[in-house]
Amino acid sequence: MSYANYKKAMELAKALPGYKIYDCCSTKAMDELEDYLGFELSKQHYDFLRRGALEVNGNIFCANFDDAHYTSMDIIANLEMNKNNNLTVEDKFVPLLEEEEWINYLDYNKLTKDGEPTVVYAWPTSDEFIIFERTNQDLGDFLLELFEEIKHLEL
Repeated sequence: MSYANYKKAMELAKALPGYKIYDCCSTKAMDELEDYLGFELSKQHYDFLRRGALEVNGNIFCANFDDAHYTSMDIIANLEMNKNNNLTVEDKFVPLLEEEEWINYLDYNKLTKDGEPTVVYAWPTSDEFIIFERTNQDLGDFLLELFEEIKHLEL
């Protein structure tokens, strides 16, 4: 669990099918996001979002769009949509990636020794926040594992 795995993952992503990164985030947007969340983002998460919206092999990661908080792939829009639909999301959980069975969140309540949030597999409902799995992975570990799996499937 280290920043080194995050850097490896971001380099590996460039070689994967469907790699796209959309420059869609400004420093002002990052400040607005942290104000909205009420806490500072971790080093890895800040860098990940500041790069722009990432897509790899059909996986579109939640991003921080500059002045465009209307798409469900925008973190603020996603959390607001949940509120508007009375869906329960635990405090300090930030959406990362929506898959068919769950959404991956970064849990800022449970940090690694390096101060990075851990990845949780969960699903918001109107009755409860269903957590399928809590991991000890930080963002870098999660991305590296996912991208290595994608690379392996392509071989």
